[in-house]
Amino acid sequence: MSISQDDHCHLLELPPELRNRIHRFTLHEGDGIDVTAQGYTRPALLATCHRVRNEALSLLYLENDIKVIMNDFGISVYYRFRQSLRALLGEHLGVMRIENFCTSRQPNWASLLELLELFHGRKVQPRYTSPMELVGKANNTMEKMVMGGLFDMVEELRSVA
Repeated sequence: MSISQDDHCHLLELPPELRNRIHRFTLHEGDGIDVTAQGYTRPALLATCHRVRNEALSLLYLENDIKVIMNDFGISVYYRFRQSLRALLGEHLGVMRIENFCTSRQPNWASLLELLELFHGRKVQPRYTSPMELVGKANNTMEKMVMGGLFDMVEELRSVA
């Protein structure tokens, strides 16, 4: 199928500053981006053409919260996603924050230890709530209390080792 002269992208005719504003508005994900073992959903704007994708893709990751959801504390999802972003973002990649670091199916002890070691070495920064902050809250669960306590303990051990 051939493309006629009338089928060109008017968005690309706009000044770069205006295109970036449109990209930011269009790519803002209110609840963040959920990354699972099955992948994640990219907004339709990124499928319009290569040039728009190249211009807008880094904005998607830099301006949204990224929630890497790991089953059984398995860190492999985090590693694969981070590796795919390294070439795109380079020095801007930084330390990705992990939220929902476990969905309870069958917690894996070896994976939990690996996650805690990476946290101790400041290679990952999970979002967790300290047990003292959870006391009396409605969404408080035993798992959140225990995980918060483990991360608090590792945080304290950083100064020792």
